[in-house]
Amino acid sequence: MYFIAFISMTLMFIIRHFTTQESEIGIRKRQESGAMNISNSLKLYEACQREGITLCYHNHDFELERLNDGRMALEAIFDDTNPSHVQTELDVYWLTKAGEIPTAWIDRYQGRTPLVHLKDMTTDDEQFFAELGTGGVDIEAVLAKREETNVCWWVVEQDVSRRSPLESIEISIYYLKEKLPQLANK
Repeated sequence: MYFIAFISMTLMFIIRHFTTQESEIGIRKRQESGAMNISNSLKLYEACQREGITLCYHNHDFELERLNDGRMALEAIFDDTNPSHVQTELDVYWLTKAGEIPTAWIDRYQGRTPLVHLKDMTTDDEQFFAELGTGGVDIEAVLAKREETNVCWWVVEQDVSRRSPLESIEISIYYLKEKLPQLANK
């Protein structure tokens, strides 16, 4: 029953949102050319709009490097696109790894952030992926932003784990159930 509900919710999510991302090579090539030409996002937006899908951009840490114009690549992507055309899909792990504060980005793009990737990070020099609540990313502060910023989906992502996948997701789910009491009853 829960598995079917999960698949149903996942399909609903996939149908309503399309996520894109730039490759690190693509960002560097655009940097070398001196421009962040993101006109292709308009074509993607138009295709998504025809199908009733929201186009979202998912970040990594390399989009937080400075461009020739002094802005971070992620700032250029969001600031140079129409908010109604491209929404954010902020990844709190990669923001933190790049030295950024995830809640500041959520605040900055308030009303434009329907999806947030929840990932934690070890507090050692390796900064490895960690299960929610076991690392140094301020997940509680991020979750507290939901009401004021209208985040629709918390996407729990565990890129790699030192535990089994089921043990890893179990730790993250229990953390969320503790922090978001409304999830505990579902």
